[in-house]
Amino acid sequence: MVSNIADFYNNRGNFYALIRDYPNAINDFKKAIEIDADNPSAHFNIAQTFELSDERTKAIVHYKKVMEVKPRSASFLQCRKKAKARLNGYWNSYEEWM
Repeated sequence: MVSNIADFYNNRGNFYALIRDYPNAINDFKKAIEIDADNPSAHFNIAQTFELSDERTKAIVHYKKVMEVKPRSASFLQCRKKAKARLNGYWNSYEEWM
């Protein structure tokens, strides 16, 4: 049940990010992380949104968190791969991964 609520906020945050409503996206990703602190998708999504909001320092914190979380699924491994690529400068913009 808890992960379903975290997923709800994470998914709604993705919607807000897609329509470029970054403040609401960040708020929803924060709620998802409050509910499930080890949710790699929420950490990755908030990192991307912080980058889009020109808050790179905050983005790096969450990209690093993705690297620390224990694997739980195939989607986690995808988040880890993307976070590692971003930390190492392997792509230029968030939109490349959308």
